[in-house]
Amino acid sequence: MGYQGTNIVERIRPLTGKDIRRPPRIFKDTSEFMSIIPGPSLHKYFRDLDMSHGFSRLDEALNFDYPATTMTLPTIMGDMTITSPEQEIDVLVEKSYTATIEGTWLLYDGGMRKGYREQTQGLVDMMKQEVRRTDLEIIDDVKRFYWGAVLAKKLHQVGLDTLSRMNATLNLTETMYKEGAGTVKKTDWLNNKVMVDTLRPMVALLEKNKLMSRAALANTMKIQKSPFRR
Repeated sequence: MGYQGTNIVERIRPLTGKDIRRPPRIFKDTSEFMSIIPGPSLHKYFRDLDMSHGFSRLDEALNFDYPATTMTLPTIMGDMTITSPEQEIDVLVEKSYTATIEGTWLLYDGGMRKGYREQTQGLVDMMKQEVRRTDLEIIDDVKRFYWGAVLAKKLHQVGLDTLSRMNATLNLTETMYKEGAGTVKKTDWLNNKVMVDTLRPMVALLEKNKLMSRAALANTMKIQKSPFRR
């Protein structure tokens, strides 16, 4: 039997009232995709201006005390003594401010921007294909579980019909054995009884498979109840 996946989706949706397909996240163009990229990733694409500043405060100024020194230098006219008085040198004051500014202006990119655009467009196309693959996987899963549930339901119904007919045959054989003219022997009745008792666990197994297939279908469709009426 030939069938299309979308037909199954349309067939199941009225039973559940929900759309089992995931809403795709597809970007309209490259600019929309680049709008979600963090700022540092775009520094090489656009011109930028970086500014920073700082402030620090010490409990007291950082000074360096240079003691007085005396040096004697030999000269042609004799030794000359040089005396340096004591000095206090300010290394760092109590409060200090720092500020830096750095600007970048791209004059020639050598095809860099074009490469970024093509790379981003490739990522957008890749995401579109990823979303499409996810939708196809969901449709395929729902399709397989749906027809598996249909098959399990049909097999369970066949098992119930067979068990019902075998019960009728067993009742008829028992009646003819107990009230008949001896044409039906006890062995015939016991054989039918064994066959009926063998069919009962088989029918129970088919019912279990039917319930499991419906639960798997409901889990795949992300719903709480099975889409089947019965």
